[in-house]
Amino acid sequence: MKHIFTGAFVLALVFTGILNLHAADDFIIDEPNYVDLSASSAPSQSPETSPAVTRIPFIGSVPTTDNLMRGDFLSQFSMYDNGGVNIRLLVGIFGMLSIGVSENFDGLIGADKITVNIPVAYIKFSLYEQSQWMNFSMGFDHFAYGHNGAYFDPNGISSSIYGFYANIGQNYYVFGEKNIFTFGIRIPLLPEGMRSMTNSTFFFGATLNTRYLHFGITVENIYADFTRVEHILPSFIIAFVPIPSFQLGFTLQYEFFSLSFNRVLSLGYTAKF
Repeated sequence: MKHIFTGAFVLALVFTGILNLHAADDFIIDEPNYVDLSASSAPSQSPETSPAVTRIPFIGSVPTTDNLMRGDFLSQFSMYDNGGVNIRLLVGIFGMLSIGVSENFDGLIGADKITVNIPVAYIKFSLYEQSQWMNFSMGFDHFAYGHNGAYFDPNGISSSIYGFYANIGQNYYVFGEKNIFTFGIRIPLLPEGMRSMTNSTFFFGATLNTRYLHFGITVENIYADFTRVEHILPSFIIAFVPIPSFQLGFTLQYEFFSLSFNRVLSLGYTAKF
């Protein structure tokens, strides 16, 4: 009888130990700081972590709610109508803030008169650092490229239009690639002749991306007073992305007031500090 009691006691201790080990294992696995070495040894291939599609800060000349990642540096060179050139340099401070500078040179290429515009300080702040559905951002930037984003004074001298904007954006995935939709409003600040709420314009854009080709559509210059329908600018954008850090883009933009097409060629390069 004594041996039976001792054996039962030992079995109970062993059974209790097994239960405790199982509970401890479950606790470790559920711990937020737990690292599965077998999983971390293989690189993730999910669209959310792919550097090629992590952020989409622009669709052509239309801003989205995406910001550059911390330490990202973006340089972009664009050639637009009538020999104009735009140079844009941006830096990601952290996931919700990007700053930089943008400069337009109207007529730099060709025989037309060269107009050097005031360099603009670029800034964008997003409400969320990472959003899988909806985000909100606001910032300061130039408006559409060239004649469509310029103000002409009584002497016919052009100036790029700069101002604030606010927009909402929604991320979605097609073919395993990240895409974004954006809708917002621009409020002009410079030059002074454009400083009126009636000169505010609405814009929207959307993308359809594959691994090496990015497509986009935008509509901008929809004036808030709805009296200048002929100034609405629809655009189709296609970009070739041979590697995640380089992009060659082409924008075909239609002008209703001149019944003609504008062509914008852009080169973009992203590096990491």
